[in-house]
Amino acid sequence: MTITGGGSGDLLVATGSLNNLVAAASGNETLSAAGATGNNVLFGGSGSDLIAAGSGHDTIVAGPGASTIFGGAGGTDIFAGASSALIVDGSGGDYVQMGSGNAKSSPGSAPTCSASPTARRAATT
Repeated sequence: MTITGGGSGDLLVATGSLNNLVAAASGNETLSAAGATGNNVLFGGSGSDLIAAGSGHDTIVAGPGASTIFGGAGGTDIFAGASSALIVDGSGGDYVQMGSGNAKSSPGSAPTCSASPTARRAATT
């Protein structure tokens, strides 16, 4: 399933066992696969996004903004690119590739995130 942001303030949530594509737009958005077990791909947008991986083998590609990224329990491939992201490694043996930006990585664990009833877009099984 594809979940696409519409602008600043969006909460984009992937849940269940689907393999989802979650893509932010411009503005500051939250992308979460923290409750998902599928293998998800999450693309940050141009804003300062909050991006959290789930327990599947997820891939996160940061946008050019100053994003905060949390790796997941399933081993997450994180590509920081030109962003100035703060990357918190998950418990699943994450792969982190930093590019030309000012990205910083630190060990830790992914936060618990869940969708609120007012979430604009969500995918479930």
